Amino acid sequence: MLAQGYARNGQTDEARKLLAQLNEMAKSAEVPEYAFALIYTSLGDKDHAIAALEHGFAGGNKSYLFSFREILCSTIFAAIRASRRWYKKWSHRNQKQKQ
Repeated sequence: MLAQGYARNGQTDEARKLLAQLNEMAKSAEVPEYAFALIYTSLGDKDHAIAALEHGFAGGNKSYLFSFREILCSTIFAAIRASRRWYKKWSHRNQKQKQ
């Protein structure tokens, strides 16, 4: 994802422009919340990244890009998994996944 690359390369203005375009697209087409979470995470915006993931889970997003297991395993989401908000909200799902 280009916006993620920009953000990770320190080109945050470019990443935010693409994020704004993605938000506009989401008004008329389905855009996986996972895409927003990737960009927000790369920008260091944990709160918005978690909110995007929560929205996706609440909506029952079945996108192949949106896997709870991937969020648990991916290094991209390590900062999110370390946050208290994530832990309080989702640690019970982690336990269910391990069983």
